[in-house]
Amino acid sequence: MSSVKIIISLLLLLSFFSSCTIYKSPDRKDFESSSASFSVQNLKPLACSYQSVKGFSSTSKLVSILSSASSDESVFLWEHQVNSQTVFESDNLKGVYCLYENI
Repeated sequence: MSSVKIIISLLLLLSFFSSCTIYKSPDRKDFESSSASFSVQNLKPLACSYQSVKGFSSTSKLVSILSSASSDESVFLWEHQVNSQTVFESDNLKGVYCLYENI
């Protein structure tokens, strides 16, 4: 008798999940796919400044938090979309922002 209840419960769950739809905008799909093969080791430093490109980006996401073995400081690595281009930028929370190229 209990196996019948389990089967009925599974069928109800499956019917519930099959009726659900998840909205995913086309922009989000493109943004997620741009870093699908991303690896921090593939980044080449380009330049550093006191200005962030985050204000110019249409979307941003945190990619990684890099910790230094020699100090307690962390560097936050962001991926921004600026004019349909992917831009990687680090932020050390002290006002220094560095841009990187994904090679």
